[in-house]
Amino acid sequence: MLSKPGNGILCAGVVAFLSCSNATVVPFWEIEDSNLPDIAMARADPNWGSAVVYNPEYCEQIGDACGFFRAHAHAHIKLNHTLLASPKLYPALQEAQADCFVGKYGKPHEIRGAVKFLLEVDAAVLGWEIYGDPVKRAEAIRKCAMEAGRWIGD
Repeated sequence: MLSKPGNGILCAGVVAFLSCSNATVVPFWEIEDSNLPDIAMARADPNWGSAVVYNPEYCEQIGDACGFFRAHAHAHIKLNHTLLASPKLYPALQEAQADCFVGKYGKPHEIRGAVKFLLEVDAAVLGWEIYGDPVKRAEAIRKCAMEAGRWIGD
């Protein structure tokens, strides 16, 4: 791991959007930032081109769902969504596309974790903002995962 002053821990690696042998592998940079007001977001980075910044404290609280939201941020990069910024600035269509991308290619336990999180967690109590209607968003993610045969659960 590399340290980058003021930005937390910088991790270089590879993310596999599929868990099967024909995985789409995308190089990425991830930066931990405990001050980030969101779970994860994509951002332009002058050194790396683009990076995913995530809040490790939130991730610890939400478990598997964190992997989904980090993959969601990577999906914005993979799908060439040109705005690499706070999730509230993305158009609803791009948010839905990133959710569905991860629903179709993400890790099943992380997809299920995100759906459970969206349906059960009262984000307002935690002081978090969920973008879009959480129930509709969970249903759409589940639908994309089911269409791709990646849904595990009810």
